[in-house]
Amino acid sequence: MATETSTQSYSEKWYWDDRYTNESDPFDWYQNYPSLSPLINLYVPHPTHRALVIGCGNSAFSEGMVDDGYGDVVNIDISSVVIDAMNKKYSDRPQLKYLKMDVRDMKAFQDASFDAVIDKGTLDSILCGSNSRQHSTQMLEEVWRVLKDKGVYILITYGAPNYRLRLFKESSCSWTTKLHVIDKSLTGQPLETPKWELTKPIPLDDEGSSVESAIGKSPDVHYIYVCIKVGTPWFDGVEGVTQCPILPGEIFTYQFVVDRPGTYMYHSHYGMQRESGLIGMIRVSPPSTEPEPFTYDYDRSLLLTDWYHKGMSEKATGLASIPFKWVGEPQSLMIQGRGRFNCTNNMMTPQRSEAEVCNTSHADCSRFVLMVIPGKTYRLRIGSLTSLSALSFQIEGHNLTVVEADGHYVEPFTVRNLFIYSGETYSVLLKADQNPSRNYWITTSIVSRPEKTPPATAVLKYHPNHPRKHPPTPASSNFRPEWNDTRHRLAQSVAIKARKGFAHAPPENSDKVIVLLNTQNKVNGYMRWSVNNVSYQHPTTPYLIALKHNLTNAFDWRFTPPERYDSKSYDIFAVPSNANATMSDGIYRLKFNSTVDVVLQNANTMSVNNSETHPWHLHGHDFWVLGYGEGKFNEMEDPKRYNLVDPIMKNTVAVQPYGWTALRFRADNPGVWSFHCHIESHFFMGMRIVFASGIDRVANLPSSIMGCGQTKRLV
Repeated sequence: MATETSTQSYSEKWYWDDRYTNESDPFDWYQNYPSLSPLINLYVPHPTHRALVIGCGNSAFSEGMVDDGYGDVVNIDISSVVIDAMNKKYSDRPQLKYLKMDVRDMKAFQDASFDAVIDKGTLDSILCGSNSRQHSTQMLEEVWRVLKDKGVYILITYGAPNYRLRLFKESSCSWTTKLHVIDKSLTGQPLETPKWELTKPIPLDDEGSSVESAIGKSPDVHYIYVCIKVGTPWFDGVEGVTQCPILPGEIFTYQFVVDRPGTYMYHSHYGMQRESGLIGMIRVSPPSTEPEPFTYDYDRSLLLTDWYHKGMSEKATGLASIPFKWVGEPQSLMIQGRGRFNCTNNMMTPQRSEAEVCNTSHADCSRFVLMVIPGKTYRLRIGSLTSLSALSFQIEGHNLTVVEADGHYVEPFTVRNLFIYSGETYSVLLKADQNPSRNYWITTSIVSRPEKTPPATAVLKYHPNHPRKHPPTPASSNFRPEWNDTRHRLAQSVAIKARKGFAHAPPENSDKVIVLLNTQNKVNGYMRWSVNNVSYQHPTTPYLIALKHNLTNAFDWRFTPPERYDSKSYDIFAVPSNANATMSDGIYRLKFNSTVDVVLQNANTMSVNNSETHPWHLHGHDFWVLGYGEGKFNEMEDPKRYNLVDPIMKNTVAVQPYGWTALRFRADNPGVWSFHCHIESHFFMGMRIVFASGIDRVANLPSSIMGCGQTKRLV
């Protein structure tokens, strides 16, 4: 009974005042700074970062941080005795500040004050006392509040994942959580050969059940949870959803924390502006302490696009006109911004001769050249930001080994043709192992639509060959699949699995299922794309601002788009019997942290025997791709075949003609998020929906995103 009483006292102020009155020597709970410094340096990499150590006691941990170069370490404790003693001890070290404060009520600190909060046993102490759940929730919510966006809460604890993860979920905070472990024996001097590699995260699923298989049952370790605060949804960059448009002459700065290695892209999200060229790729390398699961000698990026000669405004006007004026097929495909067009008799003017217009010998008209050294391995990061085209990418005579998709490692598999859809990124490994005396064609060609646009060509140049030494074979000999070969494209999608050791298994069940039928329709005579017979209507006031500031008449708050369509009677293989649809700016509201299944169902367009490929992109989340199928989705039978073991996580996924794709995501990122077809004209014509969740958790919005619609009065 005495032990129980003593343990319960850990949450009481009187206990700590008494202890520090009688025990003045420094004491470090769980671990000291030397043993934890590699992890602190990893997640708090800059000496200028401001750190808060909660429940500091008389530990020398913070002193170790300052000795290591950190310049602003704030310490709080509930005991006035120890705070007085530490202020006296470190009066000559301005980098260290000590304040008496209860971690459950840190109102002396403003929101978003710290880059990191470090906790060695404070949460554990609170859990020892009465009303422990309530008090621990108060503490976690205060920690979340004082952290900056993407700030880290580093919790060192004896609590196993099945207990601590449950506690995190009970609070109103949204975290991205990683788990590390450290031997308890490292509390003193570090061992020469520790059993666990401190800086390598342990695989962690939502329930914590994956940990036992990785480190065994009841290991003699301290658990270290690195919880990254989620929270800059206003920098997602979608006009009308998260911010007002950036006006001509204005400067807008997007600020975000890079929190995961991989291959990503950026582009304009206003109207059909993306295809005008405001696009690019972002390459994120992992920390040196986290080696990738494959090796290569060189890293290269290739961006694939298509190009129209008509301007953005002319095309948008045609799409929004009666009669409807389709934009047509692109005139060119491009590899790394370079493509060709047979301009004879197309662009002649009295002022410009054929030689001037079609001067393919000009440097600006030359093909892109990728130089390789024989015997070396190259990582090619390939992204597609086409406005219309789905593509097949291939390199003559070479296999491509797929190792990454949308920022997630995949089980390696080899292809001759990489099928890639707008919005997707892949990393492939290319071995320069062919005859080095010649060069080879790189080509990309259109799939899923009749091939009216010629393939784009580039050159794989083996060093030291001349870059203009053409391959001896014609470019047309570089094998590419038939444009309507759906089965091979579907087979590649099914083949993509999460890499062993990096897989994050999805929750076994979902809280909500939404089935979305993609159709082509008419609204008041205008040609539109619709989802469950509702075509998206763009608001003039961004949803995020309207919801956060309770602007109830900024959009139709009362209307929730349908979560199903009439699957029993709707014939997906026929032209719609009723082509009329409605328009709405209503949104789907999701319970925060709920698990949502979305099934995307393709159907016939308004043309006979025609169904198109749609690449769907979700903002603010990655999702698990659970399965694909041909024909109509069967809600009773098809979920039985979902891959719940090693599904890949992505942010963009294709739905094949007359087929379906099922995905699952956790609505754990507070904000308002667009989910849309990544084909520019389809997106423009209404093929998108909007999800909102956890708006009450979103911090105060910056005035820089305001100024349009009803937000004018908020600036």
